[in-house]
Amino acid sequence: MKLRTVIEEMPQRLIRYQLAEKEEQAMLAYREMFLQNESLICQAETYYRMFFETEILPPDFDTLPDNDGQEQGMLFAMVYFARCELFGEALEKQGIPAQFASHGPWHFCDLFRRNQRCYGTYGFQGMYREGMVKYVKPKTFTIGRLSFEMNVFHGPYVVYKNRYNGRLVHLAIAGLNYLENGKQAPKNDKEKYFTTELVEGMTIKGNTFHADGTLNFETVSLDGKEYEKVLGDGDPVLSVHIPGNDKMTPELVADAFKRARDFFETYYKDKAFKAFVCSSWLLDTGLTRFLKPDSNIMKFQQEFTIALSFVNTFAIYWNIFGVENFLPYEELVPENRFQQQVLDWVKSGEHLYSGNGFILW
Repeated sequence: MKLRTVIEEMPQRLIRYQLAEKEEQAMLAYREMFLQNESLICQAETYYRMFFETEILPPDFDTLPDNDGQEQGMLFAMVYFARCELFGEALEKQGIPAQFASHGPWHFCDLFRRNQRCYGTYGFQGMYREGMVKYVKPKTFTIGRLSFEMNVFHGPYVVYKNRYNGRLVHLAIAGLNYLENGKQAPKNDKEKYFTTELVEGMTIKGNTFHADGTLNFETVSLDGKEYEKVLGDGDPVLSVHIPGNDKMTPELVADAFKRARDFFETYYKDKAFKAFVCSSWLLDTGLTRFLKPDSNIMKFQQEFTIALSFVNTFAIYWNIFGVENFLPYEELVPENRFQQQVLDWVKSGEHLYSGNGFILW
């Protein structure tokens, strides 16, 4: 297959990736060994076919061996590099312009560097190994400032729409535990909490959410003749991801959504997407305590109808502090006012949450 040829041409192809000198040296050094080891080439070709020419991915990427006895994950770097270079060709076979593969090298560099900060070696391990795949399959496309992943909906709510006036009501699914403040109870939380129920029939009963995404404990009743479900479990949706490669101005966000609609209506019109959905710490409405109403993050929140979901400690490290490993909060070093405010907040015993938002298609 073409993988071997792409790796042979790596020195000239690697220029557009804009890797740091040490990163580039690591790639080229491994390449030399790789091209002299026929068993490694065969293993890489096997993984390439497994990841990109079948629909079923392995349940645990970490169990897949490197078989090189050197830096863990560098075999996967060869596979992903080859895929970035061949992705445009793969898209064109599906009638999609190759330009929509241009985001691959950026995601490769981003996760390659994160992996090094986390594990101390170059390549792809753990969540980085699995995470890279979705950006170079015809499933996730970075269009402008945002990435859009074709997905199915599994959210903490279902959405109903009034057939006559268009009113939207999102009701919590059954079996979720909420604290007295209307936020989801952390797992293994020992406080008293409220458990949601949802009855769907001629009369639809459940709990909706306040504007800030917290649960409204008063049960609402909807007439089943007036309301129809427009977003529920298993529906096709586009999951919105926010790469950390640029400022997220309202203008760039609006442009990304417009271009995404055009793209998916052109090339995936048979999918009948129901909504854009996003699960992110950026949709934690509690950020209003730190950010001004006209900030880019607050403007982004205004695009969505939001229900707060789970406690997102991971985002404090990965997204806010850019740290790949969980450290005691005392070891985190804030470099700006926002980081200091978040750190003070969580040290006081509060939590950062993910918001689960939707925009109907």
